[in-house]
Amino acid sequence: MLQRVDDWAAYQSDAEDEEIAVHIRKQSRTGRPLGEDRFVPMLECMSGRVLRPHRPGPERRSAKK
Repeated sequence: MLQRVDDWAAYQSDAEDEEIAVHIRKQSRTGRPLGEDRFVPMLECMSGRVLRPHRPGPERRSAKK
């Protein structure tokens, strides 16, 4: 993309929909991928890593038997 876009500020300010621009900024800050519902699971399968957000906080302990 760096070779395709000379002026990133101008490129990003051309966003037609502010809601989309906000969503892109949010995902950029979290480092999570942005795409359609099928896209992220496909990336997870290819990378072998979980890329979707998890529940916040420590993992729950399993109940003792």
